[in-house]
Amino acid sequence: MAVFTVSAYRRGQRYKEEAENVLMMDQDWFLYGVIIPVQPFALVSQSHVAPKDTQRWTSVLLAMCGGATCLFSPLCGYIADNTSSRRFPLLLGLIFLTTATALLCIGSSLTILASGRLLQGLSAAVLYTAGSALIAETVEQQNIGQAMGWLGWAQTASTIVSPVLGGVVFDRAGYRAVFAMVFALAAVDSVLRFGMIEKRIARQWQERVQNHHAREPSLDLQRGVEKEPYDGETSASTAMPTESRKSAISSLHHWLLGIGSWKPPKPAIFDLLREPDLLIALGGILIQTLFLTSFDTVLPLFAQATFHWGSTAAGLSFIPLLIPTLCAPVVGHVSDKYGARWPVATGFLLAAPGFICLRFVAHNTMAQKGLLCVLLAVAGLAFTLILVPLSGEVALAVDDRGGSRVYGQAYGLFNFMFGAGLVAGPLLSAYLRDRYGWGTLVLILGCMSVTSAIASATWIGRNRRRKSREVTEVSMTGGRIA
Repeated sequence: MAVFTVSAYRRGQRYKEEAENVLMMDQDWFLYGVIIPVQPFALVSQSHVAPKDTQRWTSVLLAMCGGATCLFSPLCGYIADNTSSRRFPLLLGLIFLTTATALLCIGSSLTILASGRLLQGLSAAVLYTAGSALIAETVEQQNIGQAMGWLGWAQTASTIVSPVLGGVVFDRAGYRAVFAMVFALAAVDSVLRFGMIEKRIARQWQERVQNHHAREPSLDLQRGVEKEPYDGETSASTAMPTESRKSAISSLHHWLLGIGSWKPPKPAIFDLLREPDLLIALGGILIQTLFLTSFDTVLPLFAQATFHWGSTAAGLSFIPLLIPTLCAPVVGHVSDKYGARWPVATGFLLAAPGFICLRFVAHNTMAQKGLLCVLLAVAGLAFTLILVPLSGEVALAVDDRGGSRVYGQAYGLFNFMFGAGLVAGPLLSAYLRDRYGWGTLVLILGCMSVTSAIASATWIGRNRRRKSREVTEVSMTGGRIA
């Protein structure tokens, strides 16, 4: 048993690598994206929606998913911070996600599709909040950007690869086959979650092993004879059951006495909202998510109307967005070394001309298709430069705050803003495209990106830089910080 426990602890020490492998198969965002190119066609064939209403219902269903994520994320973060293990919320989120997949697979009416999207949003609130908090408390502070780079890569890759696979599989094998991929991922995901060993749980096991060895009778190595216990000392095998029974009875007694006077821990969310560095990071996440989901909503329909592409080609149009995300870990490393300020500002600044130049994609020619792919690749690189450093900035804001490490509630706020972007992006982009056209939509996104670049360069990490300057000044004057 001791050998198994030590082995488990060592695997717990390597949890960072296991977490990366699990999160690279980010099933929730895979489900989010896999039906993006499929849904406009499935709404007509499966749910019998009129073709003229597909844009509206596509946007509404995506917004419902984001709304549920937005609504439940702070609560999920609070629960994650006040449970003894992250495994329970992760498994609960997997149950929600599997149920959502089943409802979307049936998809015979708008009511069923709406229920599936709501459950999917709830599962995203649970999984992303608990998963991000788990990584933040496992990885050292100086490596948090790189770890979040892998997480950001997983999230973005799942969101972008899934439309490609969804469109291809839908064309080749039909609607049900699309969800067969998701169910297969759910099976693999469940195995990984049951096999997960958290760092704090592994540390407890190590302490038990050390205590067990401390109780074992010592050996006289020179004589090769086992020493007898001292007078009045009982053997470990005799004492441990009695101690365990007494401990169990005592714990039950205290639990019964305290259950009536138990008060839930005070939420830290309101304290976190007073952290300037965290607020600017949350604002950046809102804008970045709005940009990404705007593409998710209008790009398949724009490609269908402009180039007469089917679901396969519409899905393949997301590939240029994916390729730049391969550099997400590198972006995370740069963010760890130099800070999040300039990578994020560069990302927003790079996105602006990419958005605005999309106005020139208006005709069904090979040159215009090539231009679309190049501009989408620029947008994909910009999204990576924004998301990865901001994800790490959330954990750094919690560390700078001091006190308890409420990563769950911090990433609950992160996911709240992400969900708000999931709501605002589809609704805003659909409204602007229907009312004013594609050119006006991308022009507005470009202007928003320029404004966000200025705000990022000015405000990201400003409070941390101020504190650093104060420490330097006090050090130079020979004073001390109270």
